[in-house]
Amino acid sequence: MALLDFEYYVAPDGTDHKNLFERQIKDKCPEYLVNLDDIVTNGVEITREEFYTYGLFEDYNPRNPQFSSYKGFREIASDRTREFDSIFTINNTIKFNYGGNTNQQICYAGCGGTLIIANKLFGLNNSNYIRIPERRGRPALTAQPGENMTLDFEYLYSNGERFFRVECKGMQGLGGNITTKANSIIGKKNAQPAGAGDISFGIITQIPIEPDTRNAKCILVDPPTDDLDFSPKDFLFYSKLRFYASRLSNLGNPEWLIPIKEYIIREDNSNQDIENYPYFTINGEIPLKMMFKFLFKVDNIFPWPYFRMSDVFRINDLRVFARVIETKDGNYLLYGFTRSIFETMNRGTVQDFINFKEKPQDLIWKGEVRSMRYRDEGLFLSGNISILSTGEVIGNLNRLE
Repeated sequence: MALLDFEYYVAPDGTDHKNLFERQIKDKCPEYLVNLDDIVTNGVEITREEFYTYGLFEDYNPRNPQFSSYKGFREIASDRTREFDSIFTINNTIKFNYGGNTNQQICYAGCGGTLIIANKLFGLNNSNYIRIPERRGRPALTAQPGENMTLDFEYLYSNGERFFRVECKGMQGLGGNITTKANSIIGKKNAQPAGAGDISFGIITQIPIEPDTRNAKCILVDPPTDDLDFSPKDFLFYSKLRFYASRLSNLGNPEWLIPIKEYIIREDNSNQDIENYPYFTINGEIPLKMMFKFLFKVDNIFPWPYFRMSDVFRINDLRVFARVIETKDGNYLLYGFTRSIFETMNRGTVQDFINFKEKPQDLIWKGEVRSMRYRDEGLFLSGNISILSTGEVIGNLNRLE
């Protein structure tokens, strides 16, 4: 497990963002104070597999078929895994192997650190958010306070009751001056709306460079914001629908995802702000299966025949539906989902889908891959596997001779 330390930003004028953020939590959602105290005291732990999921899908683009098919995902996953192994060391903490990293590589670190903090703090997971793309044609960072400013690497979450807006920043090396990045977060947040019950903040993730022995750390910046005017519950359903459509398309690009993908692409191609997403009328009692009528053509938990080339594994007490990708000789990436999400889609309601969370686990697994592709080879693998609250299962495995 890798440990990330947590601290608050203190501005040059002496403003302590600890007081600002704690007051915001106490006033709006005091139920999360215990999570905040735990993070401040103990930091946050993350596995290599969990950290990789943030970068693996960071630049997902539904218009690019390479990101929404198994063949494309296999190539991207292999390349991205090798890239991450060359950039990061993840043992007792997260480190850059070398200095001189690109902005995109620093972005991976910034988004990974920020999102893991947000998830742990507010009990969220990756299916609860949508990345807000950069908005072109806005005033530069030197614009006067209150003017709309460029948004980059920002995420909008919902838990069905309130919104959480978080801005991600990354830095290589510890001890650098973070004032410019903090001011950027403050300027952007001052220009963006948020509801009276909503939470808005930014996190700067600083990653040490080998051979620095200190822990990576996440520094929280908490600026004030104005009001939003759309439904957190509607947005939560939309974000989860979008999340599972994009992730499951990497396991087979099945027919039932096409309408959802087209819906997402229409939204992403529009010139409107992300806040103007199409609204849903949420009726929590509607069977979710009605929305996925092409998915379950037979009375089976798994969506045959659309994912018939994927594999079913038993990992401890869970059944997992996944693909195994060879990233380099003798090394494999396993990616898929637990049985539970398919059970929810097949037998649950819309509200069950909104509420879905798997119990997270980190474990060491050893077993045989039984599939059409590897049946003749007798492929035996072992390694670390993380089961995430989204139901995602990701593992870095090695071949056993």
